[in-house]
Amino acid sequence: MSRNPKIEFDKLQMYFREPYTIDLEDTKGSIIIYQPSIRDLIRIGEIRFFTSLHFLTTNTTQNRLMLWELGKDWNEMSDFELFCLFYKEVDPECSEIFFKDINLADFGIYKKYNEEIVLYDDKKDVEINENVYFHISQYLRTMFNLHPEEQITKDNILKKWFIDKDKRHINNMKSKESKDDKTESSMVSLVSAYVNHPGTKYKTSELKDIGVYEFYDAIQRLQIYESSTALMKGMYSGMISSKNIDSESYNFMRNI
Repeated sequence: MSRNPKIEFDKLQMYFREPYTIDLEDTKGSIIIYQPSIRDLIRIGEIRFFTSLHFLTTNTTQNRLMLWELGKDWNEMSDFELFCLFYKEVDPECSEIFFKDINLADFGIYKKYNEEIVLYDDKKDVEINENVYFHISQYLRTMFNLHPEEQITKDNILKKWFIDKDKRHINNMKSKESKDDKTESSMVSLVSAYVNHPGTKYKTSELKDIGVYEFYDAIQRLQIYESSTALMKGMYSGMISSKNIDSESYNFMRNI
């Protein structure tokens, strides 16, 4: 179960790249999030872009080994506290794509009169508190279809098991990298799959100008369309029994 409150966003506005304004009561200033296009990712570069995105959307579970080696328990730290460690690592050019009206580098860490820790830009009188950060991180996770796993426990034995598991995973990754030094691009695979699908409406040159939310939605929609079509063909040919299949599985227009 997530420790963070679930926030519902207007998916139609996201699809059409409408800016999202965070203007919360009892919080100084407002923050507007803009959606990047595929062209923005190409200009910045995939690795550089997604590294900065990681700093904006990650959680303590994903960084538990690093935190543990720094003497910090990921179970006792909030995602906002983690962001306060990372926010200055966000590439300024990447930050400018999402936040055209503010510069994360201008924010400092302050303690308010009620002992609340916030990030504050005294020039523009804008603050990022824990609630604002929830909106930022969850909006960007929704935009990029990111679902970071959250594993929180109070059991010391389980904590050690998680840390040992992460250490083994890193060692395995290092071993794999030593055998194969090729860097694979997930975006190239997605773009290639999309533009080469017979149902695609965009050419490569046109794809550059669509928003990332529409792109990820299109990828998922093609997968749903293919699976729905395969089920229909299998059912009508008699190769598949529809008895135990949810009727919604045949609907390629269903919600993603």
